[in-house]
Amino acid sequence: APLQVSGRAEFKPVLAQIRLHGRLAGSVRCACDRCLEPFPVPVDSAFDLVYEPSGQAPEQAELALSED
Repeated sequence: APLQVSGRAEFKPVLAQIRLHGRLAGSVRCACDRCLEPFPVPVDSAFDLVYEPSGQAPEQAELALSED
């Protein structure tokens, strides 16, 4: 089945940000590693993304977590 996407986009001019949030659902076809036969994999995931100009992003926008 084709993927279905629903969501909403918001522009925040004061922060120069675009926020996207919604849901992605459907299935994708993958190949089996053992026999190479195709099989469907269900997908159902919510997303919440914020895009902003690179000059606006904090110095470390992404942090790596350690087990310490």
